[in-house]
Amino acid sequence: MYNIDLHLSPHKGEVTIADESTAADESRADEITDDSEMTDDSETTNDSEITDDGLTDDGLTDDGLTDDGLTADSESKDGYALASTSESNAVDNPDDCTWEYNFSEDDFHPVTKQATKVESSVAKAKRLAAAAKQRIYYKKWRDRMSPEQVERFQEYTRNAMRKWRQENPEKAKRTKAQNIARRPQNREYQRRRRRENPGIDKKLYDALPEEKKAERRARRAFTARERRAKKRALNPPKKRKILRKNRRRNERRALQRAVDPFHKEKSKLQSRILRAKAKLKQAKGDPEKVKEAELALAIAEVERYELNEGIGCRSKKLPSDEQWQAVKRHRLKSI
Repeated sequence: MYNIDLHLSPHKGEVTIADESTAADESRADEITDDSEMTDDSETTNDSEITDDGLTDDGLTDDGLTDDGLTADSESKDGYALASTSESNAVDNPDDCTWEYNFSEDDFHPVTKQATKVESSVAKAKRLAAAAKQRIYYKKWRDRMSPEQVERFQEYTRNAMRKWRQENPEKAKRTKAQNIARRPQNREYQRRRRRENPGIDKKLYDALPEEKKAERRARRAFTARERRAKKRALNPPKKRKILRKNRRRNERRALQRAVDPFHKEKSKLQSRILRAKAKLKQAKGDPEKVKEAELALAIAEVERYELNEGIGCRSKKLPSDEQWQAVKRHRLKSI
């Protein structure tokens, strides 16, 4: 229910309506008492019995307030709007405010408390899931490090923080909440700085010595690698769904690799031959590119034949005489 704060002490020099209508209230109360004695209904406050805790049987106190601090009616008979919940005093959430009596306006007004942000269940679940992923990432990252690396990293971090606290004593005293609260202010400062000084960042970077530039490049590269690794750890790729025909192909290739120890070398040479043929087909009309593609195809064909001869495997296709001659000339040039 509402918490009512009755500030009944008026300000200096202020005349209250309650002072002006004291006599009228007393006469009206006498009339109400006489009428209640004539009626047979026993629900009025005069016929009700007062209990030990100051409450009547119907839950009203001597001053006309209920035990929860509200008047029985939203508006009393003498015109005072006590704890009114009408549209004139509408608030978003009446439970989150207190009510203060204003003597000049003769009305209660809500005094809203400091707003507190309530985290929804969905937001809490997302935050906990992100924290769990973060812990998994850092656990994997620490597991890859040796004890010496961990100790060296911790010592480096401690020294860096000591140095930063000495150079920035005021910033070091700030709490995490203060830093978060200052982020919009910092962003606005940077936007205004870049707007008022076009190209200031590039000018300052160009004025740095080469050692500082190299340090910045290395730091940016390190943070980029760390960011990519973190992204891969927190968002692992989905498991691919392999088609049935591809599963049969993979099983056949796995069997070939298990049986033939030279299967990998043969596959590489076959891939080189296919790429050289594709380039030769695309190079039609350009004599120089055609010559380069023919040389690459000849080298791949000859190397595959030599591999098959070395392992005692019969070749289905032999290189042509032109290819042999082109490979010999190429090998003589490279010596």
